[in-house]
Amino acid sequence: IYMKKIALISCLLGLSSMVWGKNGYEVKVKFKQPVSDQHVTLAHYYVKPFPKVYKKDSAQVINNEVVFKSKDSLLGGIYMVLFNNNSNFAEMLLDNGDQFEMIVDTANQPHNIKFNNSKANQDFYRYQIAMGDRRKNAQPLYESLSKAKNKKDSAAINAKIDAITEKF
Repeated sequence: IYMKKIALISCLLGLSSMVWGKNGYEVKVKFKQPVSDQHVTLAHYYVKPFPKVYKKDSAQVINNEVVFKSKDSLLGGIYMVLFNNNSNFAEMLLDNGDQFEMIVDTANQPHNIKFNNSKANQDFYRYQIAMGDRRKNAQPLYESLSKAKNKKDSAAINAKIDAITEKF
């Protein structure tokens, strides 16, 4: 009985540390180019019915780096780092317990944004880049669609658009 009680207590302590250990986050953001701000903002946005941005955190820029850190519970989702007087931003996926590094190269966003210790964000950016490339490749077809002379031409153009966009 004594061993069962110890096992039960150990199990409960393990579960509680898993539950409570997931709250909070620590995100280090390194900017390759200088930013004009002394502080940058971590924000979360919702799209209902119009996008609304909610400030979650802010951090001081020191040597082109900031660290957002909290032990408070966090609603997971898409977050953004706002910088250069809120005229630029970089998105990320963020959830309770996340700890990663984001390297922001503003020269060619989103292509030059990298992550350390966050496979989810690497995949998220690969997806964004792929979708942007598909949109860019399909744009001339969308423009030619408005110039289609008949339903047959429209159907042919739509088939080409579908071939580009259906890859995901």
